[in-house]
Amino acid sequence: MEKNVKEKLLTVIIPFLNEGNEVENTLQSVRDTAGDSIDILIINDCSTDNFDYKTIALQYNAVYHENEKRIGVAASRDLGVELSQTPYFLLLDAHMRFYQEGWVNRIVDELKTDEKLLLCCQTKALDQVDEKVIEDTQRQISFGAYVGLEEVHNSLDAVWIWDKKEFDCLVDNYIPCVLGAAYASGKKYWQFLKGLNGLISYGSDEVYISFKVWLTGGHCKFLEDIEVGHIYRKIFPYEVKTIHTTYNKMLISETLLPDKYKKRIFRKLKSGWKEVYGNAYQLYYENISFINLLKEYYKQIVNNDFETILQLNRKIDQIILTQGDREQMLKRIAYHIILQTSSISDIGLLYGKMGCILFLFHYARYIHNHLFEEIAGYLLEDVQSELSSSLSIDMESGYCGIAWGINYLLQQGFVKGDSSEILEDVDKKIMERDPKRMTDYTFEKGLAGILFYVSERIRVNGKGHPFDSEYILRLSNKTEEILSSPDAVQNKDFDFLLEYSGCLLNKENARNPFGLYDLICMDIPDINLIEKYPLGLQNGCAGIGLKLILDSQELE
Repeated sequence: MEKNVKEKLLTVIIPFLNEGNEVENTLQSVRDTAGDSIDILIINDCSTDNFDYKTIALQYNAVYHENEKRIGVAASRDLGVELSQTPYFLLLDAHMRFYQEGWVNRIVDELKTDEKLLLCCQTKALDQVDEKVIEDTQRQISFGAYVGLEEVHNSLDAVWIWDKKEFDCLVDNYIPCVLGAAYASGKKYWQFLKGLNGLISYGSDEVYISFKVWLTGGHCKFLEDIEVGHIYRKIFPYEVKTIHTTYNKMLISETLLPDKYKKRIFRKLKSGWKEVYGNAYQLYYENISFINLLKEYYKQIVNNDFETILQLNRKIDQIILTQGDREQMLKRIAYHIILQTSSISDIGLLYGKMGCILFLFHYARYIHNHLFEEIAGYLLEDVQSELSSSLSIDMESGYCGIAWGINYLLQQGFVKGDSSEILEDVDKKIMERDPKRMTDYTFEKGLAGILFYVSERIRVNGKGHPFDSEYILRLSNKTEEILSSPDAVQNKDFDFLLEYSGCLLNKENARNPFGLYDLICMDIPDINLIEKYPLGLQNGCAGIGLKLILDSQELE
């Protein structure tokens, strides 16, 4: 018996929660097609259905492990890999079926050829109707998945590939991302990648591990000839918290994505999952030290540029903006802004002249043309001359946004001068507004924006910042009051309040600092639609132009 154990090369790992009879059905299918050539390990993640899973495990000669507390599918998969005694493993869900013999040797032989390989089996979609399992004949054959990082609505979601011709890599049966719940790899490689470490509960396993494989010089490969049936359920037999699925995307973004893609994902999560974003962000904020440790480790083992990920997940017919297209679009934006800026009355940052000024200064530097710098300078003088006591103090159209824009220009070397002198009157106007009486807590019009601006001035100027201790105390107290309220996470800009609350009293700098790119996280439109957009920074021409410039500089 001991000899047979040593000869086994593959362990089938099946984590589950409240699966009932399906655990037995899956085990029977595995044993019927693989016999005793493999080890099987099933992990009960604290099921509450009072089913006798241990007896079923004994019946099919499977090792049974029951978690003392629920840790989620990602952590259970990692635990299974750790507990396995063979060099290779296959991860399965507990509601799957095999239809052919010989799949064990096929998987093991493939894994032996490449120590940095993650395999994905072909998926046969199954339905459960009247307690019978039938094939979903309406579903097309799939070929793994991709992650549409450059698509408008995608926020780190794995999307099925239905046509092999859509992606270059599929010529060699390599796939951008695994999907389907039948994945095989080597134990040492999985542990080298730290597996799914950091993910909470459920969600984004495939994207996380696939990105890490490709970034470390490995390959995700599709085994078209190994078909595994998967029952796709309409309802989960356990609660799936979108707080955790949202947090998992934050963790992946922070640890693996370049800053601009990270910011884009955070923005999409914030707009798409408003009801859970605050709770997820709080988890992210509390765990940032651990997340940063993961991030540092991945930096050490990554040997492929992120462009590899982008190329793999880009469809063959996807339109990519060329340098010529970019320059033509920027030129149209610049002239459109110059012709139309004088007609807008809003002098603010997000939708008015200040945002247009930031673009023109950047554009002048980008094309090395002082004419646009002079025009931007004249517009800046106009903005400064139009400052009045009737102006609001917010980030959107008021003092804070304009002052932040001027401070940004100073830091970037577009204009020269002493920020304390230039912004002295503006900062005094901001301090005239008592934070204690504020009821709008948003970034655009309320407390979050003011907190952000004041914190930035403190960060840049240090002890020489212009805000007196009484004002800082009032702003700090008001922020703490909001954050300690029972429904704090429901505030639209809870993330700003949380990030910048510590900056006021020099406790810490923002861990996820906000900058110009956060204001311009948008998708680039068709060049012929440019003139139909508003002029400003947020979702407008100035923002589109700045994104084109900053993206281009990142590529150089």
